Amino acid sequence: MLTLPACPSAGEAAGWSVEPGPAGGPLLVVLSGLAPEGQEPAFEGRGLCRRLGVNGLLLRDHSRSWFLRGVRGTGDDLEAVAAAVRAHVAATAPSRVVLMGNSAGGYAAIALASLLEEVDEVVALVPRSGLTHEVNDALGDDRFSSLRAAAVEGLPASAEPFLDLPTLLTDRFAARCTDGRPPYRTRVRVLHASDNALDAAHAARLAGLPETVVSTYPRGDHQLASVLRTAGELDVVVGAALTGPRVRGPLSRTA
Repeated sequence: MLTLPACPSAGEAAGWSVEPGPAGGPLLVVLSGLAPEGQEPAFEGRGLCRRLGVNGLLLRDHSRSWFLRGVRGTGDDLEAVAAAVRAHVAATAPSRVVLMGNSAGGYAAIALASLLEEVDEVVALVPRSGLTHEVNDALGDDRFSSLRAAAVEGLPASAEPFLDLPTLLTDRFAARCTDGRPPYRTRVRVLHASDNALDAAHAARLAGLPETVVSTYPRGDHQLASVLRTAGELDVVVGAALTGPRVRGPLSRTA
C-alpha cells in the first residue's frame, strides 16, 4: 500500500500531489476534470486548499478515463487509487476527509468514495450519473462520446459497478445495512445548474438516492465550478463540508 509523502512537489511527474496544511486538520482530496486532448492534465484545487488553509491531496487522470484506469504512481484502477488515499489518511490522521471533483472529477469522486469508509463528504459539481452507452443514449448525452466509449472499453469486470452511480450508491447502501454498519456514512452533495439540460438530467437520476443531496443553481451551465469560484460560493460550500461534524446521523435528502 502506497503512502504519499507530505510535501507539495512530490508526485508532480505522476498523478498526485500533496498540498500541506495544519497537522491533523481536514483533508480535501481533489480529483481533476478531463484535460484537453494532447495536453498534460492539471492539478486542480491547490488554490482552494490554500485559501481554506487545509491539507490537500490532488489527483489527476492522465488516461482520461474518469479515473477508472487509476492514477500514475498509485495503480491502474480505482481500487488502487482508493488504497493510496486510505494510506495517506492513515498516515496523516485528518480530522475530516472530503472528496471534491468537477465534471469527470465529480463522477470519479463519488465512485471513489464508495470504496472509502474514511470519507465524510463528497462535493461533486456537474457530474454524469453513468458512463454506459445505455444511460447516455437515454439522456441524449453525446458529449465526449468517443472518449467515454474508449474509457469503458476493455475494463475488467471489477470496474463494472462504477459505471452507473445510482446503482453503485444503492448497492453500497444496501451492503452496509446488511453488514450491520451505519447506513449513512458519506454524504454526497451534487451541484448542477438548471440552465444545462444534460447536467440536470444526470442530477435527476441521482436525486433522492441514499446519502445524496442535489443542489440546483439557476445558472452556471457546465462551468458552474468557475461561476461559484468567482462568486466566492465554492469556498463556502467546500469549507462547510470540511468543518462539519465527524460523526453524523441520517441525512435529509433535500437540498
